[in-house]
Amino acid sequence: MIRYLQTWSPSRILLAVVLFSECGTLLSVALLSWYFHGEIRRDYMVTGLITDLVMSVLVTSFILRLVRVLQQQNIDLQRSHTSLYLTQGRLLVLNDLLAQAVARMPIAFIVWDTRFQATDWNPAAERIFGYSKEEAMGHTPLQLFVPADALQPVAAAMDELLAGKEAGYSQPGNNITKDGRIISCLWFNAPLKDNNGQVHGVLSMALDITEQESMAQALREAKDRAESANQAKTRFLTTISHEIRTPMNVVLGMSDLLLETPLDGEQYRLARIIHRSGKTLLEVINDVLDFARIEAGQMLLTSLPYAPRTLVEETAELMRVVAEEKGLQLIEEIDPAIPEATWGDDGKVRQILINLLGNAVKFTQTGSITLQLATDPQQANHLHFAVRDTGIGIASDHLAMIFEDFTQADSGISRRYGGTGLGLAICRKLVECMGGQIQVSSQLGQGSTFSFTLPAPPASLPVTEPQAAPGAELYSHNSMLRILLAEDSQENQLLIQMYLKSTPYQLAMVADGREAVQKVQNEPFDLLITDIQMPNLDGYAATRLIRQWELEQGRKPLPILALSAHASQDKKEESLAAGCNDHCTKPIKKKELLRLIEKLTA
Repeated sequence: MIRYLQTWSPSRILLAVVLFSECGTLLSVALLSWYFHGEIRRDYMVTGLITDLVMSVLVTSFILRLVRVLQQQNIDLQRSHTSLYLTQGRLLVLNDLLAQAVARMPIAFIVWDTRFQATDWNPAAERIFGYSKEEAMGHTPLQLFVPADALQPVAAAMDELLAGKEAGYSQPGNNITKDGRIISCLWFNAPLKDNNGQVHGVLSMALDITEQESMAQALREAKDRAESANQAKTRFLTTISHEIRTPMNVVLGMSDLLLETPLDGEQYRLARIIHRSGKTLLEVINDVLDFARIEAGQMLLTSLPYAPRTLVEETAELMRVVAEEKGLQLIEEIDPAIPEATWGDDGKVRQILINLLGNAVKFTQTGSITLQLATDPQQANHLHFAVRDTGIGIASDHLAMIFEDFTQADSGISRRYGGTGLGLAICRKLVECMGGQIQVSSQLGQGSTFSFTLPAPPASLPVTEPQAAPGAELYSHNSMLRILLAEDSQENQLLIQMYLKSTPYQLAMVADGREAVQKVQNEPFDLLITDIQMPNLDGYAATRLIRQWELEQGRKPLPILALSAHASQDKKEESLAAGCNDHCTKPIKKKELLRLIEKLTA
C-alpha cells in the first residue's frame, strides 16, 4: 500500500483524503442525528462538514510530510545500495589486481603469525626460495632459508619485530634455497598491528639481488683491473720517459756543446739537425707524459697571480723565431682592456699557447699567424685566447674529432708533418681542467682558428726584487767551488764535465749515492749535484743521510741540487721534502746548470 501511495502525487493524495474524510463524516453525522433526533438535522451536517475539513487538512499535511520522508529515505536507501554495490565491485577488482600483482611481481611476500610461522607465501617466494606454499606453511624463517651462521642474529631480529619494533629495510644478506644454493636477498620487514597497537603478525618482503650483486662485483673487479692497467701504463710511461730522457740529456747537451765549437758549414748543419731532432723527440715524450698524467688524474694545477699580457707577448716572441724561419709573420693583437693580473696557472696557459702556435707554424706554408687576447664578452672575469692561421685548414667532417686522443685530421698529416696526435687532446684536457672551453673553426685550404676561454679572477702582482743586470759576470762571488757529482751514467758524467770544462769549478764524480755520502763526510764540498735514481743508494736516501749527519755533527747544510729524468711536479716536491735545495729536470741546458750553481752557492 505504501509503495502504491508513493506513486501518487501530493494533490491526488490530498483530494483522496478529503473526499474520504468528508464522506465518512457526513455519513456518521447523519446516522447520529437520525438516531438521537429521529431526523437528519442540517446544522449538524454543516458543523460536521467544517470540522471534518479542518481535520482533513491537518491529517493530510501530516501524511504528506510522512510520505516525503519515506520517499527521501527510499531514495537515500537506493543510493546507498548503488554505492555499496559499486564499492563492492571496485573492491573485488582491486583485490583481483592486488592478487595478480602479488602473484606476478618478483618480490617475495611472506606473512608470519605471532610464532613467526608462515601463514601466506606468494609465488615469488616459491620461485626465490624453492618451497611451495604448502611446504612453507607453518615453518619459520630459521627452518626455511636462514644459513647456520646467521641463526642467532636473525632470531634476535624476529623477537624485536614481534615486540613491535619497526625494522624497515635490512642490508642484503645470504639465504639458502631449498636446493642448497646461496642467494643474496634485500629484505623489508614490518610488524602488523591492530587498532590497539597489538602485534598480530609480521610482513616480510624479499628481493633476490644475486645477479645484481654478481654484476656489481664483476664491475668492481673490472674497475680494479682497469685502474691497475692504467697505473701500470703510467708507471711504464714514466719509466720509459726516464730511460729516454737520460740519453736525451746527453744527446741535447753534447749537440749544444758541439754547436759551440768551430765547425764548417756542413758540420754545423748536421749538428743543428741532431739538436733539432732531439728536441722534437723530447716534445713527443713530454706530450705522452702529460697525457698519461692527465688520464691518471695526476695533473697538478697552480693558481697564482700572473700578467696575461706579458705571458702572450713572451710566448709570441718565443715562437716568432720559429715562424720567421719559415717566412711567416706572427702578429699579436691584445685588447687594451685586459686586466693587469689574474689568478691562474700561467705555465699551463703558456703550454697551450705554444702548442697551438706550434701547430699553426707547422701547418702554415705562407701567410701569417695571429695570436689574440681579449676579454670574453659573454662571461665576466674570463679571458678569450685565439690563434688564427692561413694554413692548410681542416675538413669539416674532421672538426668534430680533432680534439680526440691520438687523432689527426687525416692519416697523411702524420706522415707529412709528424706528431703523435696528442697535442690538441692535451690542450682540451688542460683547458677543461682549468674550467674553460676550447673550440675550432676552419675551412680546408683557408686556415684555422683555435680559441679557448679561461676563468680569470682579478689579482695583483707581487712586488719582485730587482734582478741583476743581464750582463753580470758569472762566477763573481766564488770562482773556486768544489762540486761533487753523483751520477751513475757515464755519458751524463761526461756531459756535466764538459759543461763545467770552461769554468773555474773543480768537479769530483761518484757513481752512486753511497759513495756520495762517504765523499761528503770525508772531503769538503761547496755543492752536491745528485741524480735521484741510482743503484745501491738513490739520491733521496743519500740526501737524507747527509742531512742527518750534518745535524749530528753540527755542520752547515751542504747545498744539494737534484737531477731527475722524471718530468713531473711531484718529483720536485719529493726532492725538496728529502732535503734538496732545488730540483732540475733532464735534459738540462748548460746555461741553466750554471745559473743553478750560481744561485745555490751564492
